[in-house]
Amino acid sequence: MKSRRKNECIAPEVGALVTQYEMGQLSDEERNRFEEHLMECDFCRQELGEMLPIISSMRRHKAEILKGLHKEGISFESLRERLLALHQAEQVKKRSLGYIWGKISRGFRTFGRPRIFVPAAVVVTALLLFVTLLHHPENPYLTYLSFEKPPYRPQKLRGEMASQAEHLFHKGMNEYLRGNYRGAIGNLREAVEKDPDNGTWWLYLGVCYYLDRQGKQAIETLARADTLTQYSLNVKSRWYLAQAYLLQGDTDRAIPLLEWIRGQKREYAAQADTLLTIVHHIIR
Repeated sequence: MKSRRKNECIAPEVGALVTQYEMGQLSDEERNRFEEHLMECDFCRQELGEMLPIISSMRRHKAEILKGLHKEGISFESLRERLLALHQAEQVKKRSLGYIWGKISRGFRTFGRPRIFVPAAVVVTALLLFVTLLHHPENPYLTYLSFEKPPYRPQKLRGEMASQAEHLFHKGMNEYLRGNYRGAIGNLREAVEKDPDNGTWWLYLGVCYYLDRQGKQAIETLARADTLTQYSLNVKSRWYLAQAYLLQGDTDRAIPLLEWIRGQKREYAAQADTLLTIVHHIIR
């Protein structure tokens, strides 16, 4: 049993998922891992408990908060990018959550003074969650998208016969299996540059872009995978491509793909049918 300290996360690399957990953006595997972590970590349970009423209040007063930011001359997008960049940098360092929040707080202490309608208990952590929420302010589909990564069984390299591209793909997929999608993207992108006709590689690169919430890049990459794959891989390509379109709010391109997947009556058919129902309900 790990020792418990209320002022420090016992597993920072897992505790750092708290933002995505609160926003419902974890895969089933990641969510289960985080919830198991909550059973042992007093620090994260307390953090999560404090966030819930704060985020609820922020959602209710979103328009007033944005109006206040505008009056203060604060660029929402630049604030969001700086907060997320700092948060991601600290995650890579695998420091304690308390250290991360402290760094963000010191870096943006001035935001505690603007005349914005925010409950007094709001902390910088909640501000980070709030800007994550507003990343897709007009996208009603985000909540219903699946961010569960497709399985991948590691393949052995062919020894000295393996090409440089194969080594890059192998390295990228190791990062993919660890959930480090940005790390995977760099290697997979180099791999497809060296072997541009490998549909499987394009597929996993596109999935990584999608799981990293990079909708535009995911669409471009998965569209390429769609032209290069067949059978089950083609179904998979179109499933993630359809969701990437919805991530960008493009229902006109997403709906035909979802209808095609549903009509195939193969993998993802049931999920496509459910998502189609939701999309048509929202459109109406």
